[in-house]
Amino acid sequence: MGDYKISVEEAVALSNGELNKDDVYSLIQANEVPGCIYVKKNEEKERGKYLILKPHWLNFLSGKSYKKEKTSATTDQSITDV
Repeated sequence: MGDYKISVEEAVALSNGELNKDDVYSLIQANEVPGCIYVKKNEEKERGKYLILKPHWLNFLSGKSYKKEKTSATTDQSITDV
């Protein structure tokens, strides 16, 4: 599978309100998922012109936020215990 080229605005839209522009930039800068989302610096000089996404990041953006993924194990456990 290849990479997908989308803008920061498209990434925000795909997240259905889970992420804003600052969240997307923070994920890039913090390298939260190494190699999965990055600015193609050699082609665009301006901040956030577009992103190159690995295919599973489309699922991330259209599904759940990174914060929810990190806490989902405990949340799911408490829901099933009730």
